[in-house]
Amino acid sequence: MKQAVQDSLAGISFQQILQDLSYGARCLRRSPGFSIAAIFVLSLAIGANTAIFSVIEGVLLRPLPYSNPERLCVLWKSIPQKNIEWDWTSALTVRDWREQSEVFDDVATVLRPEASKVTMRSDSGSEEIQGSVVSGNFFDLLRVRPLLGRTFSPSEAQRGENVAVLSYGMWKGRFGGTSAILGKPIQLNNRSVSIIGVMPPDFQYPNKQAELWLLLTSDPRWPLFQRFRIADAFSGLARLKPGRSIEEARAEMKVVSSKLAQQYPSTDVGLEVHIVPLFEQVAEWPVRRALWILEGAALCVLLVACSNIASLLVARGAKRRNEMAIRAALGARQWRLVWQLATESILLALAGGVGGVVLAYAALHPLLALVPADLPRSDGIGIDGVVLGFSFGLCLLTALVFGLLPVSKVARVQACSGLQAVGRGISAAPGARRIRGVLVATQYAVAIVLLTGAGLLIRSFQLLDLVDRGFDTTRLLTVSVPLPYEKYKEPVRGQAFFDEAMQRLNAMPGVQGAATGSAVFDNFQGNVPNESIVVDGDALTQDPTHHQRNIVSENYFRLLGIPLHEGRLFTGEDAEGKPAVAIINRSMARHFWPSENAIGKRFKEVLPGMDRNWVTVVGIVGDVIYNRDGVSLPVFYCPERQWYFTERQVIVRTRDDPRALVATVRQKLQSIDQTLPQFEIATVDDRLATQDKPRRFQTQLIGTFAGTALVLAAVGLYGLMAYSVELRSKEIGIRLALGATRATVARMVLREGLAWGTGGIAVGVAGAVAFGRALSASLYRVTPTDPATLSAVIALLVFVMLTALVAPALRASKIDPTGALRHE
Repeated sequence: MKQAVQDSLAGISFQQILQDLSYGARCLRRSPGFSIAAIFVLSLAIGANTAIFSVIEGVLLRPLPYSNPERLCVLWKSIPQKNIEWDWTSALTVRDWREQSEVFDDVATVLRPEASKVTMRSDSGSEEIQGSVVSGNFFDLLRVRPLLGRTFSPSEAQRGENVAVLSYGMWKGRFGGTSAILGKPIQLNNRSVSIIGVMPPDFQYPNKQAELWLLLTSDPRWPLFQRFRIADAFSGLARLKPGRSIEEARAEMKVVSSKLAQQYPSTDVGLEVHIVPLFEQVAEWPVRRALWILEGAALCVLLVACSNIASLLVARGAKRRNEMAIRAALGARQWRLVWQLATESILLALAGGVGGVVLAYAALHPLLALVPADLPRSDGIGIDGVVLGFSFGLCLLTALVFGLLPVSKVARVQACSGLQAVGRGISAAPGARRIRGVLVATQYAVAIVLLTGAGLLIRSFQLLDLVDRGFDTTRLLTVSVPLPYEKYKEPVRGQAFFDEAMQRLNAMPGVQGAATGSAVFDNFQGNVPNESIVVDGDALTQDPTHHQRNIVSENYFRLLGIPLHEGRLFTGEDAEGKPAVAIINRSMARHFWPSENAIGKRFKEVLPGMDRNWVTVVGIVGDVIYNRDGVSLPVFYCPERQWYFTERQVIVRTRDDPRALVATVRQKLQSIDQTLPQFEIATVDDRLATQDKPRRFQTQLIGTFAGTALVLAAVGLYGLMAYSVELRSKEIGIRLALGATRATVARMVLREGLAWGTGGIAVGVAGAVAFGRALSASLYRVTPTDPATLSAVIALLVFVMLTALVAPALRASKIDPTGALRHE
C-alpha cells in the first residue's frame, strides 16, 4: 500500500493537486463548525509554541555576535573546599593566567559590573551609568568591529587614556545617533572622557545593561588593583587557540593553579580556575532550563490540540465512511482517498499555522512584558525567518499527527464492507470510538502534567508569601546612594554626608524615620564568597557556610522592627577608634556558638592575604530574610561609623504610601550634593517582587498552558461522549425498550467517560512527578510529589470530567426508544 501510494503520488500533476486542494476546501466549508473549531484550537497551540520559540531562538539558538564564538570562554576563580564554583578574582591573577597558559590566544580582564558604574554629568544633571571597565585587548579578543569609529588602541591602553566606546543604545538614546559624537568629551566621575566609537546593537558584554566601555588602565583604582592580590573584582575573558578544546584548557589551568599556589601560598592555596564557554555564561543553566521547560509545556498543549482534532477527524471520518465506500465502489483507488483526506488535514494545519503566527505576533509584546529584565539577549527577540520556519514545521507535524489516524482508517475501507456498513447504519463503529477514547485519555494525561506543574509553582508562591521575613516590609523605601570614590574616599567626609541625609529625611513631613543599611540583598551583596568567619580560639577552617554583612546606623533595628533578643543595640559610642563591635542574628549565634552564649565572644572575617580586626559581639537580634529565597543565613551587623563604604543603602519608613514621597526623598538627598547622580529608589515590596519575576514568568505561562490543556481536554471528552451517544442511539433505545431505566443509561455514559478520563490521569501521574522534578529548582518547601497539590489537581480534573459528561448523560437518558429504532 505504502509503495503504491508513493508511486501514484509521483504521477500527480500540479493541476490535480490544485483540484484536490479546491475540493478539500469545499469539504471544510461544508462543515463550518468543525473547521472553525479545529483552526481555532490549532491556532492557539501553534501560536503558543511560536511565541515561546521566538524567545528561545533569540536567547539560546541565535549565534553570539562574535567571530568564532565557540572558542570564547570566561575564566573564574573557584574554591572547591568551600563548594564555591565561581568567584571573582584579582587583576593580578588574570595577568598570571594569561602569561602562564599556552592554550589561549589571549585573555582579557573585565571588572565586575557593580564596580564599573560611573556618574555622567551633563547640562540636565548627573546620572549613574552602567559601564564596563575592561583591559585594552578586550575588543580585539572578541574580534568585533565597531559600528562607528574605532575601539581601544594598544598605545591608549598603555597610557591609560580617558576614552570610551558607547553601546548602540546609549548612542541612539542619549546622543540621537549622530556620527558627530566621535571625539566629543563627556564628563564621567569628574573626568573628561573622549568618545572614540560605537558598538553594534547586538554587542552586549558582560551584560545588556552595559552602556559604555572604559579602559581599566584609566581607572583611578588601577594602582590599587596592581598592588593587591586580594582585590577580587575581576573575571577573565579568553579565546582558545584554533584546534584547542575546553577540556585541554581546564587541564592546563589546573597545572597553572598549582604553580600559583606555590608562588603565592598566602592567597592562592586551595584556589582553582573554573572555565565556562561564553554561550553558557551568557545563557546560564537556570535560564536554559526554564525556557526549555516552557517550550516543553507549549508542545504539550500542541499534543492536546492534535489529539482533540484527531478525535474530531476520526468522528468525521466515521460519518464519511459511506461516502468513501461509495467512491471506492465507483472505482476510486485507495491512494486517491488517502490523498484527499491528507489534503484536508494539510489545509487545516496551514490555516491553523497562519492563525498561530498572527496570534504569536499579537502575544509577543505582552509576553515580553512578563520576561525578567535581566534575561540575556532579550532585545533581539522577534518573529523572524527562523521562527516562521519553525511554525511551518509545526504545521507539517500537526498535519501528520492529527491526520494519520483518519487516513489509516480510510486506507482500510473496502467497497463491499463499506456499503454493508452503510446498510446497517453507522452505529457499528466501536473501533473509531475506542480510538477517540484513547485520544481523550491522552489529553487528560497531558493536562495532569501541566496542571501539577502549575499547582506546584503556585503553591511555592503561597508558601513564600507566608514566610515571616523578620521585619515589617510595609511603607519602606530603599535608596541606593553611591558616593563617588574620588570625592568621598575620606571617611569623615562620607559620614558627614550620611549624617546630613538622616537629619533632612527625618525632618520630612510624612516620614516616620530613616536609617542606613540594607533591607533587601540582591546579587553580590553581603559577603565576598571567599571570606570566612573565624571565632576567637578556633583554628581557621574552610567553613562552606556563607554569611552576610550589613553596615547599619544606630536606629536601623528600631526602624525595621527587628527584635533584640540579648545584649544591646548600637549607640553613638560605637564609633571609629573605639573597640570594634557587632550584632549578630540568631542563625549566626546557633552556627558558631551552638552551646554557649555568644555575647562577649570575638570573631573576625578572614580573606586570604588579609586579616581583619577582632570584633566583639554585643547583641543578638532575630533572623531576617533579606530576599525571596526564603533562607536565613548567618548575618552580622556592623556600625556604620566603624565600617566605612562609599556606597550605602538608605531606608525610609513613611506614614502613608511611600511612592508618593519618592521625588521628595530624591530631592532632599541631591540637595546635599548637586553633583550626585539620580538615585535608584524603590519600595522594599517592589524590590522583592522584582526578585520574583523569573519565577512568576514561568508560573504564569505554565498556568496558561495548563488552563488551555484543561479546557481542550474537557471539550474533547464532551465531544467523545456526545458523539458516542449519537452513534449508539439505537443500542440505547433497545436497552430502554428492554427495561433499562434512564438513570442506568446515564450512569453508563458517565462510567464510560470517566473510564477514559481517569485512565489518562493514571497514566499521566508519572509524567506529572517527572515534570515536578524538572521544576524543583523553582519550588520552595514543596516536593515534586506534594500530595496536596496532586490531590487538588486530580479533584479538579474529575470535577471537569463530570461537568463535561453531564450533558451527554442527560441526552442519552432522554432518548425515545421508539424514535431511535424507527430512525435506524
